[in-house]
Amino acid sequence: MDRRLVYHVGFASLSGFLLGYDLCFIGSVLVAVQDSLEFCFPCEGGYSTRALAKCNCPAKSFAVSAVSIGAIIGGLAGGTVAEKLGRRVALMITDILFVLGAAAMAVAGADSTWLFYFGRIASGAALGAGGSTASAYIAEIAPAHLRGRLIEFNELMVCAGCLVAFVAAAAFGDDLWRWTVGVAALPACIQLLGLIAVVHESPRWLLARGRRRKAEAAAAALSIDLVAIPAPSTNSSEGGIGLVGTTWAHRKPMLIALGCTLAHNATAANVILYFSRNVLERAGVREPLLANVAVGTVKFVGVCIALAVVDRLGRRALLLAGTAGIVASQAILVLAFASDAEAPIQSLALAGMLSFILFWDVSWAGLMLVVISEVLPQPIRAMGAGLAYSVYNLVSFVEEQSLQTLFGSLTVAGTFGLYCGLSAVALLFVWQCLPETGGTSLEALEAQAEVAGPACCKGDDSSESAETGSEEESSQERDAAMPPSRENSIAEHENSNLAAEME
Repeated sequence: MDRRLVYHVGFASLSGFLLGYDLCFIGSVLVAVQDSLEFCFPCEGGYSTRALAKCNCPAKSFAVSAVSIGAIIGGLAGGTVAEKLGRRVALMITDILFVLGAAAMAVAGADSTWLFYFGRIASGAALGAGGSTASAYIAEIAPAHLRGRLIEFNELMVCAGCLVAFVAAAAFGDDLWRWTVGVAALPACIQLLGLIAVVHESPRWLLARGRRRKAEAAAAALSIDLVAIPAPSTNSSEGGIGLVGTTWAHRKPMLIALGCTLAHNATAANVILYFSRNVLERAGVREPLLANVAVGTVKFVGVCIALAVVDRLGRRALLLAGTAGIVASQAILVLAFASDAEAPIQSLALAGMLSFILFWDVSWAGLMLVVISEVLPQPIRAMGAGLAYSVYNLVSFVEEQSLQTLFGSLTVAGTFGLYCGLSAVALLFVWQCLPETGGTSLEALEAQAEVAGPACCKGDDSSESAETGSEEESSQERDAAMPPSRENSIAEHENSNLAAEME
């Protein structure tokens, strides 16, 4: 692999590291933040760690879910910025938002809780814009035979960020939770410097904007064959119909992207990870911070497995196996909490949580954005990925806000039973609707998606194409069955005479 390509993917993947860090630190420090900022005070059960974990209120839930509000805004705005101004500019803006968000959360106090919420929303905007933009950028600069692994490397960085967040929370402890929050500013600054000094703009984006000289320079720096990339079609967002019109023109691949988004939401993976410490404490696990380190380690292992086999086994195989494992893991969590609501089976709950994280990271954690980035066409790749990511975070926000309510109304076992059923629906979607996107150029995938759309909802277009295909086959069969025409016989006779004269 070219060293310059490695540098570019590495700096772009720092967005994944930041996403993972912000995704995971809140689950480890939530009780400490609740204590310092006095969420849900006074707490009826007292102020011990376990009592605070069980003490819930809208302020505490919003401290977790506020990041999804920012991610909804960031996904839409970031995708638009990435299409209009470029991938590099969009990623630079996310780094600035990460620094601002980390600083605001670190200085928040009981009398200034709005700063913590502002920091969570700012960080969420950076997550929404950075996650989708980085994946689109890597997809555009990666060769087809390595594209799955390189986009999955972004998810490996998510796991690295998650693991570092768990380790930092355990090392600093609850008393120094502000240090855990502030660490996120460091990788954001490193990425910003790399984007300024090292990273080139995507050649495909430059070519689509008619900047061929800059595209050639960027392609040379990345060892990309620009000749192999076809010229952009006239029906692009620059053609006067606008981004909304362009998205509608490419609605078939957009349906696949949104289907992947909702299938991932159905597993409730994000909300379970956010509340992992809370769930483990409800199960009676004595060292939830250390258990969270185990969660981060298993997450890392799962992505390493996906990274090793994603381009050999394909996206569909991993998503089928991973989603089936998620269903089984959630069933284990149901059993752990159903035995006794007051005294769940600790070992079974921990095993269910760890296996859930493993199967999630083998599948949806990284592959959602892999498939979305591959199936969306060039004119809407960044904006479409941003839209899909916004929908994902919108549904995640609803799940995060409702989890504690579901725990109270359906019980913990009933809630995991609900998500187990929804995950089974996600498995059905993958089986019936999702095409394989591995090992094919982006341009070829674009053509396939535009013609076919989701396999399970082709509708009239597929019927028409099937009828056309049948007519063509029937015509070919009739032609083969008909005797040769008089003109063909004369031509064959003349050719025989000419051959005889030459001899």
